[in-house]
Amino acid sequence: MHTNNPFDSNYKFALLVNAVPELEAYIIPGKFARKSIDFSDPEAVYILNKALLKWKFNVNWTLKEGHLCPAVPGRFDYLLHANDLLSKIEGRRARMLDIGTGA
Repeated sequence: MHTNNPFDSNYKFALLVNAVPELEAYIIPGKFARKSIDFSDPEAVYILNKALLKWKFNVNWTLKEGHLCPAVPGRFDYLLHANDLLSKIEGRRARMLDIGTGA
């Protein structure tokens, strides 16, 4: 993960539950006495990502049922790395192509 990614370590579940209380119902014991969620449960993943956006960026986000849920940490990491690349191009035009291979 990018060094500026706020999601680069264990999730701060107490803060996330404070941001989106419904996340509490999806928290389970993880490895090494850490908390986690069931990442095979699409609803749990959606609520976790909703909490991440609310906690860090104060964004209220919803997703229609049945739609794929983007993983906020990975998408934010992508943007940080793209920003790094673009910041190195001084005085030149840049073109980027996002081929959208996520499905």
